[in-house]
Amino acid sequence: MTDFAIFNYDSYPKINVNLNGYLKNDNDFYSFINGWESLYISNSDKKFTLIINTTSYNSSLFDLKYCYSLIQFLNKIKEKRLVDNNYDKLKHSIIIVNNSITRYLLEFIFSFQSPLANIYIVETVESAEYLYYNFENNIENNYLNVSIIKV
Repeated sequence: MTDFAIFNYDSYPKINVNLNGYLKNDNDFYSFINGWESLYISNSDKKFTLIINTTSYNSSLFDLKYCYSLIQFLNKIKEKRLVDNNYDKLKHSIIIVNNSITRYLLEFIFSFQSPLANIYIVETVESAEYLYYNFENNIENNYLNVSIIKV
């Protein structure tokens, strides 16, 4: 296990994922992918929300090589949904992004592949928590300063 992707399951169905440092190698990337996929094969039937904090992720354009692998992963999950309802547990994702390169990488990925669930991109942890609270309590959100990538 690497320190690149740290999953916190303590507040399930809210899953906090912190991406830290550089993507040094394939092990870092696959620790993120494997942690994500493990959420679908857990014993819980409850839908979950991913809150991915990229503020400590030192992205670079070299990370483009992992974009294709992430696109393949998203496609694989979509295919698995067709035969296994466990792969339809992602309610939505909130991604905290404060870096233009990370934002570019996300735009690149989602120009080729639609997301698994709606994605809300915000700049701060506080904004992410605010959105999540409103989602969970059926409170209408003000999407000011939020980028939305729809399914």
